[in-house]
Amino acid sequence: MRNWRKKQENRSLKTEKKVTNSATNTSAQLIASSLHLPTDIPDDLQKLYEQLGSPFFHSLTKKQITKLSKLQKEIWKLHQTHRLLLILKSQKIGISSLCILITLYHALTDCMGMELIINAQSDEQAKEHAQDFRRILSGSEKYKDYLITTAFTSMGLLKDEITKVRTIYMHNPKNPTMPTKIIVVGMSPGALLSHKRVGFIWSSDSTISQLTAKRKDEVWAAMLSRLANSLGPAIVECPARAPDGPVYDTWERYQNQLENKIKINPKNDFFCYKFKYQLGIRDKFFTEEFIESEKRRLGPLFGTFYGADFFASGATWYKEEHFKNKTDYATELLLSFHPEDDLISDVTDD
Repeated sequence: MRNWRKKQENRSLKTEKKVTNSATNTSAQLIASSLHLPTDIPDDLQKLYEQLGSPFFHSLTKKQITKLSKLQKEIWKLHQTHRLLLILKSQKIGISSLCILITLYHALTDCMGMELIINAQSDEQAKEHAQDFRRILSGSEKYKDYLITTAFTSMGLLKDEITKVRTIYMHNPKNPTMPTKIIVVGMSPGALLSHKRVGFIWSSDSTISQLTAKRKDEVWAAMLSRLANSLGPAIVECPARAPDGPVYDTWERYQNQLENKIKINPKNDFFCYKFKYQLGIRDKFFTEEFIESEKRRLGPLFGTFYGADFFASGATWYKEEHFKNKTDYATELLLSFHPEDDLISDVTDD
């Protein structure tokens, strides 16, 4: 009798759970249906840009930019071909702005329900990227409902799954209880390693960071390891700086592959490209007169700011291995004529 009662109680509990789950799912579906979450995302980034309301403005004229530049479209094509893309860039040619669009594209398409990482050179810059992302998304009539700004616990979301300063949550129409998460972080290996379902990474201006080359290596390794399971794409865009650290090493490795005629694997190897100031002049980001004035102002530093050049200072750069041979052949030769080093050890400022 007791066993029968227990079976009846278990059956009742199961029935209640089914009813509760069914009610919850129905409620979630009703709320999701009340939101405008279009899934017909165009593969043409220009069309997506227009659907977002053409949010970019020219800094000088203050006029709305209706068309993406030629170099921005070239980067989009490279990104579609190569999973791992390293761009060495001139300053102020619209590449970081483009990468916000690309991140948003992935959040609306292949990375729904996953994590996307925006990695900036500092915490403050990370905050600015997050603000720009939120501003573009919330300003779009077509896509603004994707941004989660209030708690949707009735849809099965957690209370804390709501957009914050450096974490952006977006609705996932394919699975309402699994939102898309955009994480915006600075140069911290720990902050990067704590994420396990990353589908896309955009790294911006890491070479400007004040971290040592060793620390940058740690950040680089932590960042790219997040894509080990998803094999998702990554874009690294930054100016060239000192010839050390992971960006320089990646560029050198790519150049060696080209010189040795080793085929670049578009799925596993970085494809590297330089976007210099000449493209900025061509696409009217700035004028030739401005660039000439910058050459006079910056002198030997001009190449690192506008020419994507590691060797812009005019000085000779040496690698660590150039100093590994510690034998001073000139001293040995001199000592062969002076067996007693006391004769030559009295060196003065004169």
